[in-house]
Amino acid sequence: MEDKNMARVELNEENLENVVGGAFRFRYDANGNFLCKVDGIGIFNAKESAVFQINKYDIEHPELTPADLVAWAKSQGLLWN
Repeated sequence: MEDKNMARVELNEENLENVVGGAFRFRYDANGNFLCKVDGIGIFNAKESAVFQINKYDIEHPELTPADLVAWAKSQGLLWN
């Protein structure tokens, strides 16, 4: 797993629901690729650290939509097509 020394962030259930099990769903495919499916937007290749980073950014910017979060994550190299 990437970013093993990453700082911990306290998550409440509402924030966690937005990224894990909400609009964003992360999984490995049959070939071992890490993917992120975003409801109504698409399926992306993802870094494993994307789960943490997107959730952290969502907590810091609660006004953003899932589309905004995808655009940010793509600009950071966390998600790609």
